[in-house]
Amino acid sequence: MEDLKSILQWAENTNLAGDKIPRDLEELAQLKELDISFAADVMDLPESIGALKYLELLDVSGCKYLETLPESICELNNLKELDLSSCDKLTTLPENIGKLSNLTTLNLNECESLNSLPESICELSNLKHLDLSFCDKLITLPENIGKLEKLKHLDLSFCDKLTTLPESISALKSLKRLDLTHCQNLNLDFLKSISMPRLEVLRLGRLNITQLPDSIGWLNQLRTLDLNRCNQLTSLPRTMGHLSHLENLNVSGCQSLQQFPDEIWKLKRLKMNGVPSRFLLKSWAKRLAVLISSFSADKTSSDRGLVDKDSVDTNLTDTDSSDKDKNQDT
Repeated sequence: MEDLKSILQWAENTNLAGDKIPRDLEELAQLKELDISFAADVMDLPESIGALKYLELLDVSGCKYLETLPESICELNNLKELDLSSCDKLTTLPENIGKLSNLTTLNLNECESLNSLPESICELSNLKHLDLSFCDKLITLPENIGKLEKLKHLDLSFCDKLTTLPESISALKSLKRLDLTHCQNLNLDFLKSISMPRLEVLRLGRLNITQLPDSIGWLNQLRTLDLNRCNQLTSLPRTMGHLSHLENLNVSGCQSLQQFPDEIWKLKRLKMNGVPSRFLLKSWAKRLAVLISSFSADKTSSDRGLVDKDSVDTNLTDTDSSDKDKNQDT
């Protein structure tokens, strides 16, 4: 009760909307959540923040004048979530941020001045969510990012100056979502050796790519592949026919797409957006040919009323119909 009283008194007297954080935070040592988001004039955090040993959530999002973080923040051993999104002037993170051994979520969305990440970030052994979207000045990632063995979501969308990804990124065995939307200067050679066995969502929209590597077919758990507005993409690899879990394929705005592999029509649960009508017509023509062939082969049996039902696809429906029937293989 005494702790609650001191917290309420601090909040009442501090007026965070107008802007100063008390320099001495030891009295709040039991605090588990601290939210100072969008505090207009906060330019730094006190060194005493390291005394909040029980802190699990620190939200500093929207503090547009915050330029640096104190090294003492690395002493918050119980911190699980650190939100620094929209801290426009933040240029770097503490060198020892890797000491936050319990951190699971790090949000750096729209940190427009952030140009690099410390190598120690690769020591965040429990990190599951890393959001670097709209970090306009970020040029590269630490070489050992593949050490983040528990990382599930990595968002690099709209990192316009990002040119390369470390080879170790293929070692992210737990990764389920990878968003590279609008990383227009990114070298995608890493895709040639991609081996992320749990990847479910891959977003490559608005990239300057002409084709995808065959290794895309190795992503056995892939459910969503977003190629929206890849204007230079001319073809898709035949290996996409191996993506048995693929449910959503977005090729909207892929104006240069000239080749659509026949193998892709074998996928059972696929929903597609933006597929040019010429490819749909070609697919239906082939399906009809197979259907006619099935009837011809079974003509003798059908005359006896013994047509094998398994030889005829009775679920042929329009490509934009329900998930159950869409893209049923004949």
